[in-house]
Amino acid sequence: GGGGGSGGGPASGIAATVAAAAERVFGVDYRGLGVFRMGLGLVVALDVFLRWQWVDEFMTETGVLPRSLTLAQLTSDQKWFASLHNVSDKAFVQHLLMAVHLLAALSFAAGLRTRLAALATFALTSSVQARTLVLMQGGDTVVRVMLFWSMFLPLGERYSVDAWVRGIRREMASLLPPPRRREGKKKEEEEEQQKEREKKKKMQAPTPKVCTSVATAAVLVQVAILYISTGWHKYKDKWWTRDGTSVMLFLHMDMFVSPAGIVARRIVPARALLLANWLVYWGCETTCPGPRSSLWPQSGSATSRS
Repeated sequence: GGGGGSGGGPASGIAATVAAAAERVFGVDYRGLGVFRMGLGLVVALDVFLRWQWVDEFMTETGVLPRSLTLAQLTSDQKWFASLHNVSDKAFVQHLLMAVHLLAALSFAAGLRTRLAALATFALTSSVQARTLVLMQGGDTVVRVMLFWSMFLPLGERYSVDAWVRGIRREMASLLPPPRRREGKKKEEEEEQQKEREKKKKMQAPTPKVCTSVATAAVLVQVAILYISTGWHKYKDKWWTRDGTSVMLFLHMDMFVSPAGIVARRIVPARALLLANWLVYWGCETTCPGPRSSLWPQSGSATSRS
């Protein structure tokens, strides 16, 4: 018995050290998760709103990408792509799906039924992307991956409607009197009251400040890989490192430029765009963040690195 206890000591110490290291590297503050949820939800909602403007042109039978043509153009490795939007290419069905998609994204951003909203947002985002594969770009893949891992994260613990409702329920539970018992059963009453007190204490206990899981590690590593790979790509690109004209060229790509970008390319001087190129390259890409993103700082050293 003693040998087993002494053997368990070092093992438990190693496990505690590994757990502490994992929390330092991959732990995410619940407040950061709440901000992440709101930002991702609003990005998806904006994306849905922008896509909705050209639904008739790309997702209906009268557009340039009817369902029959979309299915015929799928390659062998794309045949498994499932899309609710391929159920019908009638305009009414497509507009209905976009409306549901927008509501799911807004519910996700607000933290209303967060788990269900995350599942619905991921499913509909994947569906609309699979329906319009010819319009896909790298940013769509990043959003889809982030939504996938969001289904496994406690994103409704902070800054959400779900958290607000839970807080009201805790307040109501603390105000309710203990249930009345029959006379002559004092011992049983005391035990029941003790259980009620422990239950209320658990309900009122604060949520841990940091969440550490496979999902948090996956999200942080995914963001790190994104910055490292794009930084390496820009390092090898002469437009960034020699000519310094990348920002100017990107603002003139009508397929990707936003309305704000159109305004910027008209009024911002060429020298300012050249300066912006070097600021992006040296200030952002050469300082690739590690798994510790500045969105959810855990310590002073991590914040300074990001």
